[in-house]
Amino acid sequence: MKMHASDRLCDAVLLGAGHKCYVAEYEAEFQAFQRETKRSIQLPKVTPLPASLLLPMMRDFEDQLEAAWGQPPAKVYLLMGLRTISDVSDAFYLTLIDCAGYDICLYDQFAKQVGTFEEIVCDELEIDPFAAQFSELSRLARHAIKLSYGMLLNGHRQKIAC
Repeated sequence: MKMHASDRLCDAVLLGAGHKCYVAEYEAEFQAFQRETKRSIQLPKVTPLPASLLLPMMRDFEDQLEAAWGQPPAKVYLLMGLRTISDVSDAFYLTLIDCAGYDICLYDQFAKQVGTFEEIVCDELEIDPFAAQFSELSRLARHAIKLSYGMLLNGHRQKIAC
């Protein structure tokens, strides 16, 4: 599926990137939960958050990134030559996860495309232009883990929605 020219990232891009950010927070919270409880249990499958929760958070991050870059992220990714929803979603995820302090960034997967953007605009792209706060994603992950872990202890196999 191809991206359409627009000033806003489409919902599919935001949901894809948002789920990856949530999984990263979920894994971090799960490791902390294991240390707190001193139990070694297998990481349960991460259930995606509902779009109604995830989209507003991702739109806010998109707005913060636009303010920091001075232009819409959709335009930046288009100038980088990214045309598919998958590539744009990965680029948005890598931008956010770097802004949140994780040790991965846009250059890890899209160094050539960042170079293309910089040649076109004759300026360097700041790849982590703001401090992303994943506090709501972390809170939702902690909640889901505590519910899932409690269900596992009780021998239930039901899925629980946050």
